[in-house]
Amino acid sequence: MLKNFLTILFLIICSIPAVAQTFNEQLIEAKNGDSSAQLRVGFAYYYGRGVTEDGLEAYKWYRKAAEQGEALGQYLMGNAYGHGVGGAPKDFKESFKWYTKAANQGVSMAQYELGLMCVYGNGTKRDLSKAAEWFRKAAEQNLPEAQYRLGVAYSAGDGLKQSYDEAFKWFQKSADQGYAKAEWFVGLSYAAGRGVDEDLVSASKWFNRAADQGNADAQYELGNLYAKGKGVGQDLVRAIALFHEAAEQGQAKAQYNLGVAYSEGIGVVKDYVEAHKWANLAAYQLSAPDLRNIIDAKMSSSEIVEAVKLAREWRPKK
Repeated sequence: MLKNFLTILFLIICSIPAVAQTFNEQLIEAKNGDSSAQLRVGFAYYYGRGVTEDGLEAYKWYRKAAEQGEALGQYLMGNAYGHGVGGAPKDFKESFKWYTKAANQGVSMAQYELGLMCVYGNGTKRDLSKAAEWFRKAAEQNLPEAQYRLGVAYSAGDGLKQSYDEAFKWFQKSADQGYAKAEWFVGLSYAAGRGVDEDLVSASKWFNRAADQGNADAQYELGNLYAKGKGVGQDLVRAIALFHEAAEQGQAKAQYNLGVAYSEGIGVVKDYVEAHKWANLAAYQLSAPDLRNIIDAKMSSSEIVEAVKLAREWRPKK
């Protein structure tokens, strides 16, 4: 998300006439105190445009711009301290300070970051009401990440009065911009009839959109619909494929379902080693009945050893 935002900032900065100057000409202006030139020089160093790429030098110029009141520079300094990049030590209090300066000038990403910091108590005390205020400011500027977080706050009643209707409204706004987590939540809303009439066909549509973007939770939910034939035609092969996609990312419920599927031969060829592997991985995260004891009775000792080995070697896909 941050890299995409930085790219947008770069394009915005490069859209102003001064970008026609050579890097050296911009550098002269930056050294003479021109804050917009300082930002352009910073981005030139960050992306290696007209000069050798140098992240440390980039953030040096961002700081100069920030100290002159450039909102985007202030946002970038908040990011530097929040993530410990650009030569800045990781310091949430400094990050909060710079994000606040940028947020008060209307930078939506800074408002969103402040909301997250208030949720998790980073650099400030945990304050869900204040978090919701910052998310709202950014959401009203059409930032999909903030619209999603405001929807979550309404859904859970975190920092404001609980309302599924308001939650769905903000999830929908975010989902309409293609934000995968919001698409998943819109699907959940349709599936449960929260804030909207229950509609499993619509739920499947939104789960599918999020699943296509790699959202593991949506892949799991869509897999369940295919397994049961609800909102879509029943298709066990498709269901298992979706459970695999989700399970490979560490989605525990999908891993559990694969354990059941391989143990019983549902939609796949029966395979106790695979069943045990997935049941083993699911057991680390779920309090559901432990499948391993049931599967163990059907396996040889060598098969159990192999299954445990596979589980230990497994790593989630990103």
